[in-house]
Amino acid sequence: MKIEKIEKNIIKSGATITEFNFMEIKGLIIEQNGLHIGIAKDLEQRERKAVLAHELGHIKKGGLYQISTPPLLRQKSECIASRYAQEVLASPEEIRSAIAQGIKSSWELADYFEIPYDVMDKILTAYRSRMVI
Repeated sequence: MKIEKIEKNIIKSGATITEFNFMEIKGLIIEQNGLHIGIAKDLEQRERKAVLAHELGHIKKGGLYQISTPPLLRQKSECIASRYAQEVLASPEEIRSAIAQGIKSSWELADYFEIPYDVMDKILTAYRSRMVI
């Protein structure tokens, strides 16, 4: 999915997107009088796309939590959001189609889907462990 479509889905869900000068985090969601996504200003386009897909996963899958949420539940929410983001960024079907077109290496797939190389590696590892590619 293109970054523009991810952003449209976020806005369609009723959330806003605001850029901040974050020092250590890339993105977060705050629920106060609606949903608000904060995203680091200095992210390059591919990283921004991956972060927004992850935050959209929190919205779509109901994986919001508070600072006081127990670590195990926080981890579960993060895993659910990450899995959703993987499907949005490069579904197993899309990857199989790209491979059929001759795009085989991880870095080529990352370029094809316009996502960070490390994110593509994580997606491939997750899909291979679930035996969907």
